[in-house]
Amino acid sequence: MRKHVLVAVAAITFGTSLVAVSPPANADGPTPDQFIDIRQVPRGTNLVVAGRGSFIAQCGRNQNGHHNPDNFIVAPGVSNGAHHVHDYVGNLSTDGFSTDQSLAAAGTTCRFGDKSAYFWPVLRSITNVNQQQQQQQQQPQQSAQPSQSAQPTVSASASASASASASASAAASDGTGGTGGTGTGSAKSSSASSSDALSQDTGAAQDTGAAADSSADSSASSAAAAAQPASRSATASNRSQATASDEPGGAADGNVGRILLPRSVTLQFRSNRAARVVAMPRFIRIITGDAKSATNGGANARARWTCTGFTDRTTTKYPLCPRGSQVVRILDFPSCWDGQNTDSANHRTHVLFPDAQGRCQSGTKPIPQLRMILTYSVNAGASFAVDSFPEQAHNPITDHGDFTNVMPDRLMTAVVNCLNRGQRC
Repeated sequence: MRKHVLVAVAAITFGTSLVAVSPPANADGPTPDQFIDIRQVPRGTNLVVAGRGSFIAQCGRNQNGHHNPDNFIVAPGVSNGAHHVHDYVGNLSTDGFSTDQSLAAAGTTCRFGDKSAYFWPVLRSITNVNQQQQQQQQQPQQSAQPSQSAQPTVSASASASASASASASAAASDGTGGTGGTGTGSAKSSSASSSDALSQDTGAAQDTGAAADSSADSSASSAAAAAQPASRSATASNRSQATASDEPGGAADGNVGRILLPRSVTLQFRSNRAARVVAMPRFIRIITGDAKSATNGGANARARWTCTGFTDRTTTKYPLCPRGSQVVRILDFPSCWDGQNTDSANHRTHVLFPDAQGRCQSGTKPIPQLRMILTYSVNAGASFAVDSFPEQAHNPITDHGDFTNVMPDRLMTAVVNCLNRGQRC
């Protein structure tokens, strides 16, 4: 009898320890101090300065669910070379084994036959980090009360059911599961001055891009359904399920939560303020930001976060936006080409950033400057994070983007002419 009692006590104690010590799935980051109310961010953007001309590439929002944890630019020929999941628009075949030839032969979600590959790490909806911190603080108290061991399991189950119901309800009210804002205040702010050049430029680009996305959504989805191999991407219907499994780039690499579909994706090519741009060579590879900047330092970091209605300011932290305002990621790419190479050993030295006045360095030529503007509806509070390498712990400074030009020559010529004439196309 005594033996059976000891076994029962051991089982209860062991069960209690499982509940007490299991950390939240995203316990390695982000942290509460990596979020900031956008209204507390001083004005100023530190973005790339460009000329008046602009061309919008319309490629959709990845509504066909093209995802994988690869990066053929920095880790060619490697499966799960990124250790985080990317959103892709444009080229339908993009994965870790893409080549110039495979890209040229593939279909695209872009208009005008633009087969370029545009990609960036996904944004996920996660457990609110402030609630997570409270749970971690309560765990030592739970482990000190083994007599209540029967309760945590039931409570956790009920909590999971409630969370599932809340998620389902949120998803039903919003295609991305978001609430359309992250605070209780109003998104209308006098700080977003009409005289602010960035606000006007970015706002115009977002408006144009959103309208373009709306008109291009059906055609992009049709093209994807017709041309994209099933093995190259998750379908839209299993997007949330795939993120919950122990898959490479996902939970297996510390990236958990539901992938958020951007509300709008604007791919804007901009002119140079100081000189006429020249055509990009076909198959040029360009990257921006540093996916390992949390450990490498900020030398190559280019993360810029803001909110709609507040684009006169940016931050390297996750922005907490007022109600009615959406989270915005702005990824500016370098645009001063060495005139010879389509890639380099570090994937950076063949294309450099212009100076603070928008001028290219001696010995380089200005090419169309790509700016990606990604907007999201998220749940209230510190409840979203960008995918990252495991050791980067979802630090917002690691945000980055990748691009390979596979435009037809005639389209690139049209883009260059549009920019050099100062037009908006």
